[in-house]
Amino acid sequence: MNQLHRSSWLEVLFSIMLVLYVAFLGLKVHLAGAVDDVVVTPHCAFVGLVMERPASSTLGAWRINDIPVIVDKRCQFDEGVGAAVVGAWVSVAATCTQGKVQPYAIRVLTPPTSQRRKIDFRQVIQSIGDGDWLVGNTKIAVREGTHIIGVPAPGKVAQVEAEETVQGLVARRIVVLDKRELACEVAFSGTLQKINGDVVVVDGHQIHLSSATVLPDHLQVGRQIDIQALRANDGRIMAQKVALAPDRQQMVRVAGWINSIRNYPEQQVWQIAEADNQGLINNLVDTVVDTSSAIDEQHGVAKVGAWVDIKALPATDDALHARVVRVEKKPATYFTGIIQKMPAESYLGYWRVADLIVEVNKSSMIIGERPFRPGDLVSIHGRWAADRHIIVDMMVHAGQE
Repeated sequence: MNQLHRSSWLEVLFSIMLVLYVAFLGLKVHLAGAVDDVVVTPHCAFVGLVMERPASSTLGAWRINDIPVIVDKRCQFDEGVGAAVVGAWVSVAATCTQGKVQPYAIRVLTPPTSQRRKIDFRQVIQSIGDGDWLVGNTKIAVREGTHIIGVPAPGKVAQVEAEETVQGLVARRIVVLDKRELACEVAFSGTLQKINGDVVVVDGHQIHLSSATVLPDHLQVGRQIDIQALRANDGRIMAQKVALAPDRQQMVRVAGWINSIRNYPEQQVWQIAEADNQGLINNLVDTVVDTSSAIDEQHGVAKVGAWVDIKALPATDDALHARVVRVEKKPATYFTGIIQKMPAESYLGYWRVADLIVEVNKSSMIIGERPFRPGDLVSIHGRWAADRHIIVDMMVHAGQE
């Protein structure tokens, strides 16, 4: 009896192990089959200084170590050692596609002393709080050890010497100037001709930037920009805000296949096979894509063979500069044409209809009262494939030409 009891337990144990093994095999097969469907998104990580961030929310455009990043609701913050304010030292984990950095984790770090930068800027005092001032658009901490020269008040101009800490910018020295000591406030527009660190050249004029200057996400030589600035009595122009001027050129739209991608140090040139609504190629257009181009890859990856819809500005006589790129699903197509060639033994396979390659597969619906032959007229509903042949959804016999 004991021997029989032991044998039954062994059978149960063996059955359980067998079920687990089969389940494992099924999981393995499922995972193996799913690999081809996975879109791998490149990731990046870096450590640096928060140079700019939105004032009232964590959402929006940041600049960390001169890298523009876009923070949305998916980003997780770890502020255990301090707040992620301007001047904070942070580590960033992000997805990085086509020059777009979108963090999913930002952690505040304690910076090594050697990494603490001294920051010197001059801006208008916006407000004075209990321990914190807002100078320009920059929040600074004013401590007992801060050396203040002059009488501070909102509306006056302050020359600030500060040091970045994990708590943000801490002022070491503030020199308060009466606003009348400055020549004037100025605002003007012009063409950005050169970028050299914290100095830009606009229509021949040198404009000084500081950590408090409000900047757009992407400054690019050749763009028209609008500037609000203070002109000091020594002639220096110190920018308070720089914005991209509204595009004065007419946007153009290009839709088609990415035919090729040429890589250069700071940009790519995409050759777009411009196509009509049926996907038939009309023209080849060179389009410049760089870090200022917004790329929407919600429906696929921007690569050779992808169908894209592009809004662009003229860049040169024979090229465009992409402003917005959207990867779209392959367009549907409908046409009627003559069968020029078809498989000999069955309908499955590749056909040539109206000089286009079409594929009939097991999912294709074939409708006709008699067999199809070369020379017959057919109507085709289908979808474009990546290699630009048409996958037939429905083929209807339309008679003889």
